[in-house]
Amino acid sequence: MSNSKLVYPVQFPLVGLDVRRFLSTKRNNDGDSGAEDDQQDVPNQNQQEQYGLYDIFAVCNHRGSMSNGHYTAYCKNPVTGKWFCYDDHLVSELDPSRVCTPDAYILFYRRRDTLPSPTLESIPRSPSSLPSSQEKQQSVDLIVNDFDERLNLD
Repeated sequence: MSNSKLVYPVQFPLVGLDVRRFLSTKRNNDGDSGAEDDQQDVPNQNQQEQYGLYDIFAVCNHRGSMSNGHYTAYCKNPVTGKWFCYDDHLVSELDPSRVCTPDAYILFYRRRDTLPSPTLESIPRSPSSLPSSQEKQQSVDLIVNDFDERLNLD
């Protein structure tokens, strides 16, 4: 076993990782597919095209050796579709062509049919739609009071 880090360029798809050929479509003798929730396990006609397709949304990178190095993350904004590089306290926009690197360490994919895509409407547009500092303080006070009451009951 080697104690040196392997650094090979690996190509991975950003969209449309197709794992359908690895998925089972057979059922057990009792008609169960083996999944806890058959509704999610077996796609309906509308999901058939998207079922088993994955799109990447983040990459954890490691630069360095097995014993030391530096981690960065590339993450895709689910609303805008733009990629960003997170490097300690620095955040910068990243061209999608730079996401695939030999430094890629962990790939994060999301199955297309599992979650709806967020929209701009789901994000607060202005600070006025966020809780005020008074509302935040009231929430904290409620939690503290509840905690104090529980302590006094014991």
